[in-house]
Amino acid sequence: MTTEAAARRQLGWGVRAVRVDEADLGMDIALTTAGGLDLQQVSGLDNLDQCLRMAFTTALGADVFNVDFGFDGVAVVAREPDPVLARERVRISVVQVLSRDRRVRQVLDLRLDPDRSDDAGGASPAERAHRWGRLDVEVAFEAVTGDQRVLGVLRTVDGA
Repeated sequence: MTTEAAARRQLGWGVRAVRVDEADLGMDIALTTAGGLDLQQVSGLDNLDQCLRMAFTTALGADVFNVDFGFDGVAVVAREPDPVLARERVRISVVQVLSRDRRVRQVLDLRLDPDRSDDAGGASPAERAHRWGRLDVEVAFEAVTGDQRVLGVLRTVDGA
């Protein structure tokens, strides 16, 4: 069995989804015209990446057929008034998404940026508010195949 076939078996396959608009999270199925009109497929690590991206852009519980599917991080950011607690709850939500997927062996690194450890410094209240209004999340993980990936999970920017 080739390594590509083994990855397809372990990580699965699905219909390829593509971004409709770079300014929007919306996705649509991709079509191919090779040999007639058909659905494009994605398999192996690309399938795992796509599935995780779908999970991170779906609100937890929004899928009525699988209420354990999805990401609670965006709701946390919207509801949690304490920025420190919000960051920790987002961190936990990211780990929960990855731990629910049997194809992920372990989380290697999880970064929430920008780093706010310097907030006690001489930043003005407006500068601190702008930094707290942004949250970029990046996670590194290892798949069951032993391959390592880095995935940008969440990119939020305040209105400024």
